Amino acid sequence: MASLGERLARTATVGFIAWSISACESPKGPVTTPTRPPVSGPLNPNAQPVETSKPPSRSDVFRKELERLGVKASETEKKLWESTYQPQPNLSFDKLTEAQAERNLESTLELMRHSENPYFRTAAEDYDRFKKEGRALITVGTNDQINKEGGGLTSPRINQDRIQAHTELSGPDVLRRYTAFLLALLLTHEIEHQRNMLKYDEEIASRPVNERLSFQEAKTQDLNNWVEEEARGNGISMQAFIYSVGLLAIPIIDDRPSSLVDNAYQFILYGSTVDNTGWRNYVVRTFINK
Repeated sequence: MASLGERLARTATVGFIAWSISACESPKGPVTTPTRPPVSGPLNPNAQPVETSKPPSRSDVFRKELERLGVKASETEKKLWESTYQPQPNLSFDKLTEAQAERNLESTLELMRHSENPYFRTAAEDYDRFKKEGRALITVGTNDQINKEGGGLTSPRINQDRIQAHTELSGPDVLRRYTAFLLALLLTHEIEHQRNMLKYDEEIASRPVNERLSFQEAKTQDLNNWVEEEARGNGISMQAFIYSVGLLAIPIIDDRPSSLVDNAYQFILYGSTVDNTGWRNYVVRTFINK
């Protein structure tokens, strides 16, 4: 049976990442990027949306944010994402198509490695380093419950006397539902969980590995920790999405509904910072109390 932390994490992951980006055209992107993503947002971590009689339009909010970040459209980035696979909704997920889902995962990671989007590229580079060290792994279709419910889940396990952050993705979703772009957003989210899990493991590294695993598992069941984790995971995926809106010149159309655009819009209004108190509350309101 899934723990509280697992159930909550899966709820938020599916809610934020798996939605359609119907208000956007599908992304049509070697490249030099910062070693780490640029700091985004004001210094005030508790910034709140500006109260006005008429809320600012989504297109204006995105335009101003992209101007602030200095993000320009890139033909190189557009060409990179034009060459991707497409989901195959009519295929059944079985042992034969599982290999295709795995190829989709590897193809997406390769796109992220070459992307001008610093959030995509840094996530892929961090994962490559963690995997080489034996400290992280991403698999597709290996968990029947996740295959059934969709999305992804990152949890701790022991691998050769060390803690490994293991991300399991829904095989049917990777095969039938996600474009490479949506999967890149999901991976950015889950790799942030891997970073935080491995950082915590370093803090308790003097303890025996079985004890560290118990500490990690207890942490996943703590509601306050869940809120912090999901605010950060979803926040960094919103940063990646916002950056791609600029790089790929994705039009933000105010009268066309899109949950992904709406969430990114709220993220900007809350200061574009993953640790913003208002953003954390938004995550809880939207996915725990809905």
